[in-house]
Amino acid sequence: MHETSIEFAPDIDEFQESGLTPVASSKVLPYRVKESPIQMECVLENMLTFGEGPGLSNLVIGRVVKIHIEEYQIVLV
Repeated sequence: MHETSIEFAPDIDEFQESGLTPVASSKVLPYRVKESPIQMECVLENMLTFGEGPGLSNLVIGRVVKIHIEEYQIVLV
């Protein structure tokens, strides 16, 4: 998470920089992260900005349009 939280320039490939693998989404344009066991495809509904300068924060409100969950097996010992 630390490596993907950096604010990269628009011409920098964040997947290449972080070593993560992009996977095409089926409902939205942005790629998903293959290494993530749960992935959500979302559509932006609203973005609210709070504060100014270095303390600025954004609240992103999205609508989930598809969820991908990695198959797993539970073993009880």
